[in-house]
Amino acid sequence: MNNIKIRSIPNLEKLYNSLNPYFNFPTKNLSKHLNLLNHQGFNPLCFSLLYNKRAELNIQKIEFNYLIEHSDLKFADQESWTPLIFALTYNGSEELFLDNKQWDKLFKKSDLNHTTQEGMTPLMFCFMLNLEQSLGLSQEHLKFLIDNTDLTKNTHENWNTLMFAIRYTEDQNIPMTLELWEKLFEQSNLDETTIHQQNIPYFIGKTKKNKKLLTQLYEKFHK
Repeated sequence: MNNIKIRSIPNLEKLYNSLNPYFNFPTKNLSKHLNLLNHQGFNPLCFSLLYNKRAELNIQKIEFNYLIEHSDLKFADQESWTPLIFALTYNGSEELFLDNKQWDKLFKKSDLNHTTQEGMTPLMFCFMLNLEQSLGLSQEHLKFLIDNTDLTKNTHENWNTLMFAIRYTEDQNIPMTLELWEKLFEQSNLDETTIHQQNIPYFIGKTKKNKKLLTQLYEKFHK
């Protein structure tokens, strides 16, 4: 029976050759150029997350480990997108399929309160794209994100995190627990102005399996 060897060292030469046509690196020492921006304003990690499939980069898991480990995860491009937001948005469509350890690193080393130009936090992207982009969010991930995100932040269209949770939890198969729902309701602004702007009762009424629970929590935490 043949022993299958699992590669544990990134192939930096292959990674350099995949990225160099888009960056024209000054030297072949890739480690010195991970903060270099190309003409689009992307660093190598963001570019890889955005174009892995479309540009046929075919970057493998071990090379993504290297990029995530050694790149500035708080970098934001001209649209105020960070590596974490690129990963959340393109994990499935660009065939990244990041694993739990990679998500752990991205979540723990990123600024979870950073917002895009539209005012969206990483947690909002998680609620909106979990199933669509094969994120595979666990309850542990959600708890960490909810515990470390300012839940009072609103997008420029006046949606807060609670609204994203109500709107997308069922469609995107989010593994929410009673504890997580309670924290979202407790730390969100539920004054009359917010309720009117976001039309929270209407969206609760549009849910199916969570309608009873969300109605009870709304009545409990409504100011």
